[in-house]
Amino acid sequence: IFKLPDCYGRFHKECLRNHLQNLLKDENTTFESLKCPLKECNFQMNYFSVNELMGSKFSNELAFRSIRNQYNLFKCPNCAENIKFQGEGTQFLPCECGFSTCRLCWRALQNPQQHKCRMIHIKEFLAKA
Repeated sequence: IFKLPDCYGRFHKECLRNHLQNLLKDENTTFESLKCPLKECNFQMNYFSVNELMGSKFSNELAFRSIRNQYNLFKCPNCAENIKFQGEGTQFLPCECGFSTCRLCWRALQNPQQHKCRMIHIKEFLAKA
C-alpha cells in the first residue's frame, strides 16, 4: 500500500504505478498535471513522491517536461548552453556548438540524420500497451 503525503488516498503500489505510466504516454503530462487519482482530492504529486514510487528516470522525465513547458529551454548535453525549444514536431534541437540534441533520449549528436533513437521504440510500445 502506498500513501501519498498530505492526502487521504491509499493505493496499491502497482495500481498507482500503472496509472502514472499511462499518464506519461501523454507528452503534455508534467508534475503540475499529476493529481491524486481520487476525484474529491486535489493533492498535487511532487518529485519526491513520484521518485519514491517510480524511480528517478520517471521523475526526471517529468522534471524535464516541466522545465520545457515553463521556459522552452533545454541544456545542451555537449556544452551545457541553453537551447531554445523549436516546437513539438522537432526531434532534434540544434546548438551553436555544432551538436544537435535528441529531445527524446537527450543524446548530443554530430550527425542527427543517422541517429536511431531507442526512445521512439519505447514510446511506440507504451502507446500500444
